Amino acid sequence: MIVRLEPQNFELYAGNAKTLHFEIVDEDGAVVDITGATIAWGVSTHENSKSKLFSYTSPTNITITDAANGKFDVSVLASNTAALKAGDYHHQAEVTDAGGNPTTVAFGTIELRTNIH
Repeated sequence: MIVRLEPQNFELYAGNAKTLHFEIVDEDGAVVDITGATIAWGVSTHENSKSKLFSYTSPTNITITDAANGKFDVSVLASNTAALKAGDYHHQAEVTDAGGNPTTVAFGTIELRTNIH
C-alpha cells in the first residue's frame, strides 16, 4: 500500500477526550480501501521515540467508519492525557492490510495544552 503522508497536527487539552478523523489516500489522491485491515495508533514523546505513552489497536478506540473509502476514527480517551504535561507529542497510525502488510498512514504533532479546570 502506497499512501500520501502529510502531517496531521492537532491541539488537545490535557484530560479532554477527542475524536480524530482519518482518510487514507494514495499518491494520486485516490482513496485506499482498508477492508479487512487492522489499525494501530499511538502517542510518544517525540518522533524518534519507540516508547509509546499510550496506544490503541482496532477495534479498541479505533472505528473503521467507511472501509471502502479509507476512513477511520480514533477516540482519544481523556484518561490517557490527564496526567501528561503540556507540550508537543508525536502521534502515528499504522494500517496492516488483510495480507499482513503494515503501512504508516498518518503522523503528526499533538500540541497538548494545560487544562485549568
